[in-house]
Amino acid sequence: MIFAAPAYERAAPPEKLAGNALSLGFRSRIGKSVKDAMDMAALTASATSGKTLVVISGSFYTIGEAKKILGQECNSPALAGLR
Repeated sequence: MIFAAPAYERAAPPEKLAGNALSLGFRSRIGKSVKDAMDMAALTASATSGKTLVVISGSFYTIGEAKKILGQECNSPALAGLR
């Protein structure tokens, strides 16, 4: 798992989320930004053989930011500031 916070002041700290994951037995890393986390995931996926699935999850802010990075339209009025 790779954790990162979107550019939103109320986002949970990725360090806290990574700590929760560790307490459940999951290894994790922390990205400086959503873009950084996506780049880390892409590098990890490209280093594996065969097909690899990368899943981006989180709040609407995280998903909106990821969609913007991927060049997809963000149609949510709540996320209009991310356009």
